[in-house]
Amino acid sequence: MWFHNDSVLELILYLVSPTLIWFLFCLWWDRKRPEPNRQIIRTFLLGGLVAGFLVFINVPLTEFVKEFFFMPTILMIFVLSFFVDALIEEFGKLICFRLNIYGLRSFEEPLDGMIYGLILGLGFAFTENLFYALAIKDIELAKQIIFLRGFTATLMHFIAGGIIGYYFALAKFRFGGSPLLIFQGFFLAFLFHGFYNTLSRLNLTNVYLFLAILLVAIFIVMYRGILRLRKIENSTS
Repeated sequence: MWFHNDSVLELILYLVSPTLIWFLFCLWWDRKRPEPNRQIIRTFLLGGLVAGFLVFINVPLTEFVKEFFFMPTILMIFVLSFFVDALIEEFGKLICFRLNIYGLRSFEEPLDGMIYGLILGLGFAFTENLFYALAIKDIELAKQIIFLRGFTATLMHFIAGGIIGYYFALAKFRFGGSPLLIFQGFFLAFLFHGFYNTLSRLNLTNVYLFLAILLVAIFIVMYRGILRLRKIENSTS
């Protein structure tokens, strides 16, 4: 086992710090009309619960696909990235948002949808990173992986949750709860997640550069979405 005090503290720091950074960044975006603290914490925990539940589906399903389906490596990467990881995880976020957040009294303006989606994705990422940390027996390797995931996979889940929340907000406040628009948000989050995972699985020389470009590009699009939601709020207030 890897239980050495200094190394464990470093690992905890790598696990918590990126999550805290994105969490505070999200709250800063929502500083003008902040959501109730209780609902923010509840949403974060719900994201973690979804991740904890889905890990017991994704891991055995991944092993099953690898063992019983014979296909070229690139096709295997595509199937696992899109139809195991992305499909199941983004559908889990979608269902969680619809059942637990969409009807909240505090979800009363367009920007709220994206904020709740971002926090939901962040809770999901934190729990997923925790499972990774516990599964890796070499603590030095665990530290490296968790540090990298803190600014790649964590940001990916953060953004994917925001995409789902954004389209729920558009559906609720502009299009009468349109199921088609909600599905569009899910589909975009699914594509983004699947493409990210495909890149991360490929043994490319500059894979982290490609991932960084992808994440920054989508982050900019998401920021423009936030500006759009603020315009919708101003036009309806």
